[in-house]
Amino acid sequence: MERCLSEVESSARCRVLVLKSVAGEFCRGMDLGEIIQCPVESLRERLTAFARCLARLKTLRACVISLVDGEALGGGVGLAAAADCTIATSRAVFSLPEAVAGLFPAIIMPLLYERMTRQKVHWMAISGEKLGAPEARQAGLVDHLVSDREEMERKMNQIVRQVLRVHPGSVETIKRCPSSQDVNPISQAMESGAGQLAEALSDKHIRNAIQAFLGGESFPWQEKPESRQTSP
Repeated sequence: MERCLSEVESSARCRVLVLKSVAGEFCRGMDLGEIIQCPVESLRERLTAFARCLARLKTLRACVISLVDGEALGGGVGLAAAADCTIATSRAVFSLPEAVAGLFPAIIMPLLYERMTRQKVHWMAISGEKLGAPEARQAGLVDHLVSDREEMERKMNQIVRQVLRVHPGSVETIKRCPSSQDVNPISQAMESGAGQLAEALSDKHIRNAIQAFLGGESFPWQEKPESRQTSP
């Protein structure tokens, strides 16, 4: 992605960047199996690189459109939130499952705060609740809701035509304007989040629990609700 963003930034002709995936799955976020094999000393570097990619999407001179069809989990929600316009099909699902693994979505929460209420973001992160496309549209995470991929392509083409009518310099200025006024720029907030997440992933108890989970065990902190019997 870094190479792609660099190409867009260096091209005066590229005015729109579209993020899309195969049908039925947008992005499932961090690969836990891969990340726990990563040396602790390089965790912060890798997570910071992802945070910087998201920050670049927010200030990219081109307009960024995300096409979400299917699951968007964890970092995938961040890719949707970082876009200037997010289009989702009716089968799109958004969730933040990090807390189940003893982690938290520290990198992408600053992005979500720009689109949704803090309360909604916190509850998504705490509960791991899945938001369907209509709910995500109502919450502000999705800008346009369509029925299927064909309609999504039509809506995308319509939006691209609208964007190409605008002066390219205006797009860049508008995208950078909020960041220049913030006391704590979103890029700094996300890099700080990368450090927090790296610290959590460096915890040997968390890493061991994730390894056991990938082997088929439950996380040790998961408890089943006690069944209560009521007398007749």
